[in-house]
Amino acid sequence: GLVEPSSENVVIGVSEPGLVLKLHVKVGDKVKAGAPLFEIDSRTLQSQRGVALAAVSSAEAELKRVVAFRRKEDEAILRARVEQARAGVTEAQRAVFQAQATVSEHEWSVKDTEARLKRLRVTVKAAATPEEELERAEYAVKISEARVAGSKEAVQVAAAKEQGAKGALELAQAELNVYLAGAWEPDVNRAQTALEEAKARVKQLELDIERRTVRAPLDSTVVRLNLREGEFATTTNALAENAPLVLGDLAARHVRIDIDEFDARRFVPGAKAVAFLKGGGSDPIPLQFVEVEPFVIPKRALTNSQRELVDTRVLQVIYKIIDEKSKIYVGQQLDLFIDVPQP
Repeated sequence: GLVEPSSENVVIGVSEPGLVLKLHVKVGDKVKAGAPLFEIDSRTLQSQRGVALAAVSSAEAELKRVVAFRRKEDEAILRARVEQARAGVTEAQRAVFQAQATVSEHEWSVKDTEARLKRLRVTVKAAATPEEELERAEYAVKISEARVAGSKEAVQVAAAKEQGAKGALELAQAELNVYLAGAWEPDVNRAQTALEEAKARVKQLELDIERRTVRAPLDSTVVRLNLREGEFATTTNALAENAPLVLGDLAARHVRIDIDEFDARRFVPGAKAVAFLKGGGSDPIPLQFVEVEPFVIPKRALTNSQRELVDTRVLQVIYKIIDEKSKIYVGQQLDLFIDVPQP
């Protein structure tokens, strides 16, 4: 049997390979669960975390901007634009009215000059008026008709300006309504999502940085340390014999006994057992049955006996060492004797 901690040998590995930046323990140190054991280089992740924090600040500022939508000072400006546009509509309507009045005035002028022209034609025919007066009257009629056409065009121009002024009023009112309505919900949701993504990135990097600090999984003692600062730690699984760091609870020691598969049928769980130091020592070491691991495995622990079979399988049984005063170390091999019932 091989001596092991009561917690078994806890082989400590790393989640990510990297340079060992700092060791926090040495062989024989007692550590509490969660205590740091060693740190893997995380300087690259630290720099990425700084960038991620800056992205969080930027996302927070963008969210505030979207929620605020526009500055408070803009409301007065937008209301002033609405009033200005409304005044423009009123002025344009007044211009249309004046143009229509001018058209009416010129139309009456045309009628008046046409009536005068008719009278002149009668008097000219009777030789009571010179023909020059008739020509002046005809010319005056043409001028009045031209003024009517011009004033009608002015009415159309004024009406177009009125429509433009009304459009400007609608636009200004729409801008004011958008401001009063506040931020658009989809824009706010998108900004919030961007902020959550930035925070999640920071959290991910912090978790990755934390993973670079390997911590003790239980209250235990450092029983083996084959790691140095500046070495490169890998994620390769290792046995306790060549692992970089092994922990164990040495408050109690167990013995893992290998029983040959040919003798396994003779073992009775709970049977009495006694151990002796290998290579010397006549004092028996009392043991207490703990459990049987019912999975038969290939034999790995060898005793260098000439009669030992190496191509066999063994049943592993766990006993607890009662006499803690004996100088017994983890990994030490003991000779075990187990009582079996007589046939």
